[in-house]
Amino acid sequence: MIIQGKWYPPESSAQAVATLNINGDGYSLDIEGQSPRSGRLEDISVSDRIGNIERKLVLPDGSVFATHHNDDIDEAFGSRNIIA
Repeated sequence: MIIQGKWYPPESSAQAVATLNINGDGYSLDIEGQSPRSGRLEDISVSDRIGNIERKLVLPDGSVFATHHNDDIDEAFGSRNIIA
C-alpha cells in the first residue's frame, strides 16, 4: 500500500512531500530531499480518525507523517497504536 502525505521533522513546522510504503508489518518512508526511513508499523503512533481531518502518524524519531488518506490508514493500522 502506498500513501501520499507530508513529513515534518521533529519540533519543526518545515514540511516535505513524502510517500509512506506499507508492506506487511513494515514501512518505508520516502521523503523529498531526505534519506528514506524504514521500520515496523507497530512503532508508529496514529492519531484518532475525526471526520476527514488529516491523520498524523508519529514515527519513532519524533517526526510526523500527515495524510488525508484516512481509509488507507484505517486499513493499514486498524486499531493499533492509536494516540489521542
